[in-house]
Formats: sequence, C-alpha cells, structure tokens
Amino acid sequence: MGPDETRALRAVYYGMVSLMDHHIGRILDRLEADGTIDETVIIFASDHGDYLGDHGLWGKGLPTYEAMQRVPLIVAHPDCQERGQTSHALQSLVDIKQSCLDAAGLAPSAASQGVSQKTAWIDPGISVRDHCLVEFRPAQGQYKQVTYVTDQHKLVLYDTRDYGELYDLGVDPEQSRNLYDDPNYQTLKAELAATHAADQEQVDLVRERKAVA
Repeated sequence: MGPDETRALRAVYYGMVSLMDHHIGRILDRLEADGTIDETVIIFASDHGDYLGDHGLWGKGLPTYEAMQRVPLIVAHPDCQERGQTSHALQSLVDIKQSCLDAAGLAPSAASQGVSQKTAWIDPGISVRDHCLVEFRPAQGQYKQVTYVTDQHKLVLYDTRDYGELYDLGVDPEQSRNLYDDPNYQTLKAELAATHAADQEQVDLVRERKAVA
C-alpha cells in the first residue's frame, strides 16, 4: 500500500480505539456512580495484536512479532497499593480465568493451563511466571507453531518443520536477527527447547473446533 492508503487504514484503526475508549469509559462511569468501582476487579485485554504495517505486515497471522503476540493488559485490583504502575511480569491470557477465580475466593479450575496472577495484580513487583507459551494452529492438521517466551528470549518451533526462530528480545526487540542457527546460541536453544518439551509433556490440550449452527 502507498502512504495515503496506509494513513487511511491507521486512521480507521485509531478510530476504533477511540470508540472502545468511549464505551469502556461508560462502564467505568457507571461503576463510579453506583459506588462499586473500588471493590471491582477490572481487566482490559485483547486476544491478539495488529501488525498495522509493522515489518510490512497487516492484520494478524503466522509471524511471531511482538506487535501481534504482546497484547494490552490493564488490571485494576481493589487491593493494589501502588496504582498506575507498570508491571514487567510475564502474563498469559490463559491466566485470566484462574486469576479471577482466585480473586473471588473460588477454587482453581483443574482443566486450565493458566496460573493465578492475583499477587502480581496486587503488587507490580511480583512475577508469577518465568515463561509463557503461545500456540498457533492455522488448520486442523499436524502443523503447529509454538512460541516459548521468557523475560529475555523468544524461541519459535514448528511441527513438521526443521527450521525455527530464536531472538534475544533484550538487544533485538524488533526481532530482526534470527539466532536459531547461530553457533553461539545452540546451548541456549537446547535449554529452552528442553523446558518447552517438558511443558508439552505435562499438558497438551488440543480441542476439536466445532461449528455452532
């Protein structure tokens, strides 16, 4: 796309963001009006990001760039003593269910891969996870992409493929240098892959997609 088309598409995207802000604001205004906002856990998140031209890409899809995988997550917990802080703790969308159950004083769900982030939501200095898994299966076949993310690195593995990706996010946040075949990173790659394999042995949930009439 040319510059005019790019600006037009981004303008539509930002317009959608403004619309979301407006309606989320209406919900928060209602909570303030009825006096329950200080006893309510509020979570704002997204299921995926949008490339929006990053790396020359649009929408979402197979590439594992941060623009698509690192989604917004804003949490307001009544017990948080340091409001307005930015947490650098790793969190996953699958953690939201367990965290809400914990916040409500209910038992965790045995069928979930998530962990409770309640303590991290209360104290932004606490980290519950040391890694996250992001899975992408574009069809109901054996092909699957798995991204293993730590505070520093991102390892991308592909079922039925020999190639992969490895990035040092600390020095290369744009993921411009794939270290997967770099001789200096083979030990690290093996360590991350071994940890990922152990995770998959513990839980490997693949649910059949079902259409609802």
